[in-house]
Amino acid sequence: MGVARATAPEQREPVSRRLLTGAIVASMGFFVVRHLDVDLGDAAVLFDKWSLAPLRLVNFLAVALLASWLAPRLFRWLRPKVLEALGQASLPVFAVHVVLCLLSLSLLDENEDPLDYWDEAAVLVATFCSMYFVALRQRIAGRNMGPPSPS
Repeated sequence: MGVARATAPEQREPVSRRLLTGAIVASMGFFVVRHLDVDLGDAAVLFDKWSLAPLRLVNFLAVALLASWLAPRLFRWLRPKVLEALGQASLPVFAVHVVLCLLSLSLLDENEDPLDYWDEAAVLVATFCSMYFVALRQRIAGRNMGPPSPS
């Protein structure tokens, strides 16, 4: 069920506009009630989080519906090539990450003050650039190898 949706989100059954509109209205209403401290009087029992009140469950279902409808569209748009490259070469990138973590620990001395913000930023940028370089090298090496030859 979940695997089919994750591997082929374009084959999902469409969500009706009425249900989607109702979920948006409900979640926005619950958001307003929660964050603007609306006095509910006796109806506050229906929103009580400690007893898992019924309107809390409706809010959860509305937000879950919105998240399941929005997630494929959002992830398709937010699919950065850098993270794809790091994920495809995860083992070499992890190995380099461990080495870089140990090297960055050598920059710290337990008796000294921590690194300045600029030094921390430089270490972070250098680490991510090094890991991305390893991922790109791994991708290039994978292209040059070609398909395996039959034995």
